This record gives sequence, C-alpha cells and structure tokens, in this order.
Amino acid sequence: MKFWYKDAYEVLRDELNTNERVNGLEFLEDFVLDNRDSLFEELEFDEVDRFVSEEFDSYQNWLFKEKSQYVNVGTNGKWYSNTSKKKLATQPETNFNLTADETALLELKALGLHAGKVQEFKALSQKLASTNFHELKFKCAFRLAKCAELSKDIPENELIAFWLNASDTAFSANLLSDACECKSKASYHYLRISNHEEAAKSYEDAFNIVEKTEFNNKMQLLKNARIQYQLFGDHESASRIFSKEKNLEYSEASPHKKVALWLYCVTSNYGESPKRVLCNCVGVLLLSTLLAFGLEIAVGSDGAAYSFTSLANSAYYSVVTFTTLGYGDFVPTTHWGQLFASVLAILGLIYSSLFMVAVVRKYSRS
Repeated sequence: MKFWYKDAYEVLRDELNTNERVNGLEFLEDFVLDNRDSLFEELEFDEVDRFVSEEFDSYQNWLFKEKSQYVNVGTNGKWYSNTSKKKLATQPETNFNLTADETALLELKALGLHAGKVQEFKALSQKLASTNFHELKFKCAFRLAKCAELSKDIPENELIAFWLNASDTAFSANLLSDACECKSKASYHYLRISNHEEAAKSYEDAFNIVEKTEFNNKMQLLKNARIQYQLFGDHESASRIFSKEKNLEYSEASPHKKVALWLYCVTSNYGESPKRVLCNCVGVLLLSTLLAFGLEIAVGSDGAAYSFTSLANSAYYSVVTFTTLGYGDFVPTTHWGQLFASVLAILGLIYSSLFMVAVVRKYSRS
C-alpha cells in the first residue's frame, strides 16, 4: 500500500457522499493535482498524467480488496458508494406508464426524425426525467438532439445542451460508446460558434469516457482536443494532451518502439519539457565526471590522479567532451577512455538536439 492511498480514500468517501458515481481516473488525477504541495512534492506537473495512469490499476485493486465494503469498483473505472447504490436500487418506479404513441416515438428510426418532433421529445424527456430508466432516457435525449439538428430555428447553444444531455444519459445507462459520440457531437457545435476551449474539453471528456474502442478513434479524439486547446491559446493543456497521445501510442506500440518512446519520455517528456532535458544533462555530466575521474583521464598538473585538482579537471573534460568542443588539452589514452569519450560526445549531440526541439515546441505555441 502506498503512503497516499488512505488520504485518497478519505477524499473519495467525501466525494461519494455527494455523487453516486465518480470516474476513477479523473478523481485520482484531481487528487494528485490538489495535493502536489503536500504529498507529491517531487512530482512535476507534466508528469501527473503518466503517474496517474501507472498508479490507477494498483490503487483500484487496493480499493477492491481493502475497501469493498464501502466502495464498489465498477466496470470501466467507475467507482460507486455501496450505500448510494442500495438506496438507488430501492427507489420504486411509481405511477409511470408510456402510452403507445410515446413508445412508438422512442422507436423512431433516422428517416422518421424531423424538426416537427422536437416538442414531442421534449415533453417525453420531462416525463422520463424523474425515473431511473436510463436507457429510455438516452433514447429520448438522442432523438431529441437529432431532431433539433434538423431545425433551423434552434440556436447552437441549445443544440449543445441537447447533445450533452444525451451524453450524460448514455453514460448513466453505461452506453459508453454512445456517450462518447454525443460528446463529439457537442464539440462539433462548439466549433461552429468558435468556442475552442469548450470544444477541447468536450473532446477530452469523450476520450475519458470511452475505453474500449479502436486505437485510431481514441487518438483522433486526443488530436482534436489538442488542436482546439492550441487555437484557444491554452498551450499547457495542449502539451498535456500531446503527452496523453504519446502514452496512448506507447500502449499500442511494438516492443522495440516502446523502448524508443520510453527513452523519449524519460529524456524530454516527448519533447515537451526543456527542464527535463536540462536535468538529464546535469545527471549525465555528474556521472561522466566521476567516470573520467575513475579512468584517470584528466590527471592534475601535480601528477596525482586522485586530488581535488583532478576531480575539477574531470568535470572540465566532461563538459568539453559533452558539448563536442574537444580542445584536446586532456586526451584519453586507454581503449576504455576512448569509448567513454565517444559515448559522451554522442550523448551531447543527442541532448543538444532534444533541448532545441523542446524549446522550439514549447515557445512556438506561446
């Protein structure tokens, strides 16, 4: 059990006291972000998504084993309060009947939908609102949104509200693919009124909802969200979404490509973090200084290999070699030393290129 599990659990119980269900991944990400200063001091902001993705399964398994009497771990990463589920299950459906016309309305196919049906679906939606018939509510909300799209008199904001409602009802009915599709429809209408921020959030929500779908569909949702964040000017969110894209690519990659992506992530967060590149450079230089010292490449002028002067010379030699300046005042004379110098110079070229790429990517968005 990790040190933060119990703290997260206490917050989760408070959340479930007010909401019958939470999205586990979103909850965990919010918890980490809210507690970075106290519990996750060493975690960089751009590492949060990867951290949450890596820790989610283990934390969910802990909930299932240790706290199942309070929290029900549902399918697709949804967590419920056992108490609230029982209350929900015991609520009777009283005085509710669908007429033959209403039943026929819910079974209308695409060709039968038209703008004239909007008011009928609105009335039926109000009738279903107080029930727990989630699939019927989704059928009604989806057909209402489709009919509203065919009307020239309904403004975009109202169409957005219809599609978001359809997404919510699909989610309640556990129809995740339908919920994702409706979120995407809402994003389309946000685009029509140039609301790039809400379009981006809606695309991101669609990605978070749907888990069992084709790789290309999930990748497209992330790309759409990133583009909209860029158009809005939220470059930090665009960078975060790009990291999600690469993490998704990593999950589907072949073994040798996973190694390359892992190195790309570790060294520069997929080219998104100049700070991480610099930290890696400092680490390489410290290690290379110790190796140069151990290989006695930069012997001090007094001829003593192990002295402060020698250690300072080793640091100087490492910097000169890493930056490929190569002044030649210190030269490796052994095969191991020459191999060390070659590897260090290659690493210097790689990190220099990565740093430039990361800087250009970060500030070209600004």
